[in-house]
Amino acid sequence: MQITVNGQLLLSMLTEEIVNYIPCTILQVNTDGITLKYNKEYSEKIKGIMDWWQELTKLTLESNYYNLMVIRDVNNYIARCINDKPKYKGAFEIIPMANGKKVYWKNVSMRIVPIALSEYFLNKIPIKDTIINHTNIFDFCKRFRTTEGWTSEIRYTDKDLQPKTTKQQKNIRYYISNSGSTLMKVHNDKRESNIEKGWLITIFNKFIQKSIKDYNINYQYYINECNKIIDIIEEKQLSLF
Repeated sequence: MQITVNGQLLLSMLTEEIVNYIPCTILQVNTDGITLKYNKEYSEKIKGIMDWWQELTKLTLESNYYNLMVIRDVNNYIARCINDKPKYKGAFEIIPMANGKKVYWKNVSMRIVPIALSEYFLNKIPIKDTIINHTNIFDFCKRFRTTEGWTSEIRYTDKDLQPKTTKQQKNIRYYISNSGSTLMKVHNDKRESNIEKGWLITIFNKFIQKSIKDYNINYQYYINECNKIIDIIEEKQLSLF
């Protein structure tokens, strides 16, 4: 009550004060900050409002200035600072970070997706080019972990065209491939669901050294995942010409 809710209300007050007196566009408002776009001629007025707010609330504000922002939503974005150092959040995060330090508890499934998105938005490199030229198999891998009452299994057809089922361990690593198995999640009560419906997977719990082409990665899956995010950000318009 004293920290979170009160902090949000105080930030709302700051946002309201800026909007009332400065011609600007609010890009995002989060629990710990606001991002806005305004003409440089209003910089001193903005600073004056910030000083007033800090004096009133006894809190300290920090500022960053960006020359590019790619925003899916308030928790997922790329912000490139004026010194050209990008900041990644959520779906765009390439190296998992928390409080400015690298962390190892975050899920880093499909790292190729934020890598390709970063190259696309920051360097104008086509998604397909980044993905098909990438050589680290681990960046294509996904993680799946079953919860209580559930198990995972793969279903496939053997060389004699006989259907086979193999139960998997609790935590698995896999990637989407052009040939392979169907990954299923099965409950004790016989309920089941296809984890990657419409796609085949290859289990990769144990590293196997190969040429990247020999892994038989289905690149289209990862291209589609990137395009899902791009389509949210970039407005698509029909054109007659």
